[in-house]
Amino acid sequence: WVGWKWHQKPNGDWDKPLYRADYTEFHASTQKPKTWVTLDTAERALAAGQLDGIGYVVRDDPDHVFVDLDDCRDPETGELDDWASDLVEACNSYTEITPSGRGLRIIGNHGGFLHAPIHTPYKLPGGGKGEVFFKAARYVTVTGIHLPGTPTAMSDISGPTLDLLAK
Repeated sequence: WVGWKWHQKPNGDWDKPLYRADYTEFHASTQKPKTWVTLDTAERALAAGQLDGIGYVVRDDPDHVFVDLDDCRDPETGELDDWASDLVEACNSYTEITPSGRGLRIIGNHGGFLHAPIHTPYKLPGGGKGEVFFKAARYVTVTGIHLPGTPTAMSDISGPTLDLLAK
């Protein structure tokens, strides 16, 4: 686990660079496991106000797939774009709201079909876009803000994930 802090880029966009959760003034790296910590340590740093959020390094996890759905949720009403609703329903796995409130992250298992690291963007008809992560040297933000109406447990999302990768 790692931490992150909001930083505004020169162009005005916001970014979430990695920070160590044990020494929060130093950056973390998805390439350097010594900069990662336990979930408990990350949560303590977050609760102490030393971080803006926490994240999970995907690189060494052979079991889970992470599917990001970008700009698909109205943060005021909670309403989802149709493409996102369809994907959430197809996956039927734990889904949470991202830090911006505008996106979602589906977390599930891959059913043994994936082996090589994956960090792949996708685009769908109707404006849907996001990324798929599996064993890549990347991290995903984790909020713990469960999307109501979705399972609280992870399930096999290999079918919908393979469909996304095929597109």
